Amino acid sequence: MSQSREPAAVGSVNEKSDEVYTAKINAAFRDAAREVLRVAKQAGTPVIVWENGQVRRIPWDQFDEVVLKLKER
Repeated sequence: MSQSREPAAVGSVNEKSDEVYTAKINAAFRDAAREVLRVAKQAGTPVIVWENGQVRRIPWDQFDEVVLKLKER
């Protein structure tokens, strides 16, 4: 027997759960980015990122600017 389920209503628990997961995932990405910058700064190596449709090389001595941008988000 197959059971059909009705789609979740807008504003349902599922939608709120998705928002919570999305917030947690975004926080994890920000934490990971900060860790990458910290390790690269210690090693004096650049970080390569994708920004505005282009590859960008960020020298270690410009990381403080990047960290400030991360904090603004």
